[in-house]
Amino acid sequence: MAIPRAVKLEAQQLLDSKQPANLKLDKLNGLFLKNGLASYQTISCSQVMVHPSNRGGSMLNGHDVKAKGSQIMEQGLRLDLLEASCCAFELSKLPEVRKEQFDANIQLSKTQEGFLAPVQGNELYLSVGGSHTTAYLKAIAHGVVSLEENYMKQ
Repeated sequence: MAIPRAVKLEAQQLLDSKQPANLKLDKLNGLFLKNGLASYQTISCSQVMVHPSNRGGSMLNGHDVKAKGSQIMEQGLRLDLLEASCCAFELSKLPEVRKEQFDANIQLSKTQEGFLAPVQGNELYLSVGGSHTTAYLKAIAHGVVSLEENYMKQ
């Protein structure tokens, strides 16, 4: 779907503004939702990889994923907070870009083995918000992480 010129201009104005980052994000989300370019969905963590540009291209650190995930589980996972704070994009429909997105995540899972779930090949989305939590839950679902472990003492 092509993004209308007026929406592009408004989005660029928001990005160029001096507003705080979270306010920009909220306004961009509103703009995209209003124009049918975004939607709210509930998806499985197994459908998600991390966006290759997440955290300036560093994507995720497995130790951080385990530490943050462990804290969330110790405090009690609140799905309402997870659903409210996560943001993801669909994988590219362009084959060469889609391959780059998969390759980046395959490389990440290899370098963070024992912390992150391996890429399954059926993922559909790339996270940019809630990436650590999503990766932690995916690691649990794929048996990479055990809920019985105490990661905070490692």
